[in-house]
Amino acid sequence: MSLPDPASVAAQFAAFEQELASARTARDAQAVRDRFLGRKNSVVASWMQLIGSAPPDQKKEIGRYANELKQQIEARWAAYQEAAAADARPAG
Repeated sequence: MSLPDPASVAAQFAAFEQELASARTARDAQAVRDRFLGRKNSVVASWMQLIGSAPPDQKKEIGRYANELKQQIEARWAAYQEAAAADARPAG
């Protein structure tokens, strides 16, 4: 795996957006979120694991990009959940 950089943050966020848009059910959407943000085997988790084996001068950057991606996905996920809740409410 290559080291995270601004282009990989953008690419992973775009992939998250695309997969979230194609999710048909709430369970599908949760699976997409978990694939990017889950504690194990997710994109963000794998980036965080890179910190341990990275050269000292790169650790800070890897952490910054991992956190940047995590924050972008969390913000998008919150917006998605709000929209889903609004769609689920009866009109009235």
